[in-house]
Amino acid sequence: MATQSHITVNQRTQTIEMDFHARPVRIDLDPHFDVFRRLDSREIPSALSQGFGAEKPLLILPAHADKQILEAYRALAANWQKTQSNQLEVITDDQLTTLPTDRTIWIMGWQNKFAETVAKTLADRGVTYQQKKLQLDQKTYPQAEHAVVLTTRQPSNPDKTLLWIASDNPKAIAELANKLPHYRKYSYLVFKGDELTNIDKGQWPITQSPLSQWVKQKDNYVIHTTHTGISKPRRALAELPPVFFREPHDGGY
Repeated sequence: MATQSHITVNQRTQTIEMDFHARPVRIDLDPHFDVFRRLDSREIPSALSQGFGAEKPLLILPAHADKQILEAYRALAANWQKTQSNQLEVITDDQLTTLPTDRTIWIMGWQNKFAETVAKTLADRGVTYQQKKLQLDQKTYPQAEHAVVLTTRQPSNPDKTLLWIASDNPKAIAELANKLPHYRKYSYLVFKGDELTNIDKGQWPITQSPLSQWVKQKDNYVIHTTHTGISKPRRALAELPPVFFREPHDGGY
């Protein structure tokens, strides 16, 4: 059960003493984001918007993919280089031995040698990629039938994002080039078919906020829980005005 308390902080460094009826499992500061402050990157879910809004992002093509698939990814990259204003650099995966950590990176293709890096960083969210099947959101998606988009923070630099786009369907890849900019707020997406019917989408929950601290119990054990500490969801204190287009879904606009 979550317990809420209001505290006053008026010094740069301050000690707060509180009494609890039992040893807490975790302490969260400002879980409702009521304080007017700049959010840490780890308090913001990774999302497509970080790829499209990044300064000088890198896009990595799968050098050993089927020719038609590789050309479809090249066309997608060329489309984004023309329509995005963020100086997108395009290379193939055989030009790198390791991923740079100082840039936001698009990783293209199931066959990309860096695809496993993305899956590993999302293992704590139940994501796996084995035997040409992606496990996501407690569902299994065969590679041959689906196009997927996954985003995650750079493990050693949470200010930068890794984004993985994968499909074995050249027609679907071509459609992704136009469709994905309309899904900017999402952390992950799954599409099916040539026309990319969206069948799964969502935002990752925040689990690594620096303002959340796990408390060691008397036996030195930490009890991990996915509970957010917020008892009821509520509307934001302010909301953006309505936009003049609606979000695409089920393959349409």
